[in-house]
This record gives sequence, C-alpha cells and structure tokens, in this order.
Amino acid sequence: MEKGMIISGLPLFVVLLAILSGVVGIIAAILLYAVVRKYPMGGRRMIEIWEAIREGSKAYMSKQIKTIMLFTLGLAIAIAAMIYGIYTAAMNVEPGIAAREALLTGVSTLIGGGASVAAAFFSMDASTRTNVRTTEAGKRGSLAALRVSVLGGGVLGFSVYSLSLLGLSILFLAYSMLAAGLPEMIEFRMILDALAGFAFGASLSALFAQLGGGIYTKSADIGADLVGKVEAGIPEDDPRNPAVIADQV
Repeated sequence: MEKGMIISGLPLFVVLLAILSGVVGIIAAILLYAVVRKYPMGGRRMIEIWEAIREGSKAYMSKQIKTIMLFTLGLAIAIAAMIYGIYTAAMNVEPGIAAREALLTGVSTLIGGGASVAAAFFSMDASTRTNVRTTEAGKRGSLAALRVSVLGGGVLGFSVYSLSLLGLSILFLAYSMLAAGLPEMIEFRMILDALAGFAFGASLSALFAQLGGGIYTKSADIGADLVGKVEAGIPEDDPRNPAVIADQV
C-alpha cells in the first residue's frame, strides 16, 4: 500500500489536505450558524409562528431519519450479501477477501447515509432559524434580508460538501490501511467499491429526503387549500391552519 508517502496511488499529503478541507468546511458551517443566530427574530407573533414551524420540522425530521436509517441498514446488508455472493460465485474471489470487501462496502453505505442525514438535520435546524430572521431583516430592506438568507444557506452548502469530503477522505485512508498487503489491483478494487458504497448511501438518503419532503409539503399545501379555505373558510396562508404550518416544513 505505502511507497514512501504514497497511499493507494495518492500522495499522503493530498489525503490529509482533503481531510483538513472537510474539517475547515464544517467549522465554517458552525461559524455561519452562530452568526445567523445573532440576528433578531422579530416580534412575539413572528416568534410564535416560527416555534410552530420549528416544532413541525423537528417532528418530520425525526420520523424521516428513523425511516431512512432503517432502510439504509437493510440496504447495506443486502449490498454486502450481494457483493460476497457475486465475487465468490461468479468471479472466484477468495472468500476472505470477498467477505472483507462486502463488509467494508456495507459499512460505507451506512456511514454515507448517516453523514447525509446529519447534514440534513443540521441544515434543517439552520434553515428554520434563518427564515424568521430573514423576515425580520426584510423590514430593513431587501439587501439585509438577502444577507441573512445567504448566510443561512451557506450552512447547508458547507455542511453537505464538507461532510462528504471528510467522510470519503477518512474512509479512503482507513480502507487503504485495511487493504495493505493485497495485490495492487485487488486493493484498488476494494477501496473503490467501498467508497462507492459511501456515495450510494449518501445519495439514497438525500433522494428519500427530497421525495419525502416534496410529498409531505405538497400534501400539506393541498390540505390547506381544500380543508382550510373551502370547508373551514380560513384565509390562504393563515398560520391558524395547521396545514399551512406543515407546508412551511
């Protein structure tokens, strides 16, 4: 694996630089989060509506995280079993090597899903804190509102990409050490397959969050119109309608 300062074909400083970049990005996300929290939240009525939206967001994310992680766990086990079966039956790979590769890929899938969910939860918390502050900043002009919203959006951008970079870099370094002593081609295949599991887990979690969130908010939007306006006579986008609060999640 190691030739001087070479890790699986890459200079060690490149891998360490990627890890450092991920750490710096996460620190930047935390700093932006702290800056956003310093902006004023507005009056009592705005805070009441914000608290209702935040409570709904937490309930939705808690349920979705449990569902996504359970599904990702089952998928990771299925992927590991499939890799082991294909490599031993169709490709005549030694059972020990196939088992190691299957295990690493399954673990990577779980870690990727966990990183994606962590970024989503942190970003959701930041966005719910940003929306009320952006509304309050809008009283001072569009530029002030834009500044707050961009800072809040930066939390999402930095957290997603930094966690992805950090996770991939650490896994690459760890798996390179675990694959030490294997033939070069097997080492590369094992590392690349395992890293593909990380990307698959992260992408799958993001996909479910996107689809689930879209279905959730669209259902709330339709419910707010049908029940609120048509049956109960509540004006559109009135915070007294629970479906309106859910639509903001």
